[in-house]
Amino acid sequence: MAKELRFFIIAGPNGAGKTTLGRALVPADVSIFNGDLVFEQLCKQYPDIDPERLKGGVPVALEKARDTAMSEGKDFAFETNFSSGLTMDLANQFKEKGYDVNLIYLGLDNPTIAASRVKTRVSLGGHDIPLETIYFNFYEGIKGVKNNLSFFATNSFFNSTVRPALVASFDKNARALLVFDISISWFNQHFKQSLENLAVDIKIKQTRSTKTEELPKRKRGRRL
Repeated sequence: MAKELRFFIIAGPNGAGKTTLGRALVPADVSIFNGDLVFEQLCKQYPDIDPERLKGGVPVALEKARDTAMSEGKDFAFETNFSSGLTMDLANQFKEKGYDVNLIYLGLDNPTIAASRVKTRVSLGGHDIPLETIYFNFYEGIKGVKNNLSFFATNSFFNSTVRPALVASFDKNARALLVFDISISWFNQHFKQSLENLAVDIKIKQTRSTKTEELPKRKRGRRL
């Protein structure tokens, strides 16, 4: 039996803990591509080169990591804010190669919390992000996820705390939406209704498909 190939998207706003918490949310042997870490490594490796020039090395590294995973038939994970079309471009590429695409979203209530967490990270030596970028990534990321919920084999939503707590999950094949915590405001505001609608739509389509398959074939009468 062929191995089931999986591509994981670890998404969420800046400061949601994608790097620190995401590792625990995918299998230990899955390689996670983190563009920020790649950029930091390039800056350390080439301190005399303008960082703006080094940014071009990130997509090159991503293409190499993607191609390696595909050619070797390995699972792969990508960390993202989901605020640009790059994420779905990558998701489509993996799906075309037979991968199941799975979403893992780490949520925060608002961009103010995201900015505060980034500020704390900077004080500890981490990388900074402009405030306008934090706000853009927060809202565009939510929009990007909502617009593509039906694409993913599974959707898993976690509340970003010290330990990620599962808020809800949806398995498209099982047509099962499970909500484990009804008190999480960001999930209720941005994703709950969309997931409920998706679950209903899939059930309706499945029911129609089943009924169509069960219809008896019409017998042809004898032509006189």
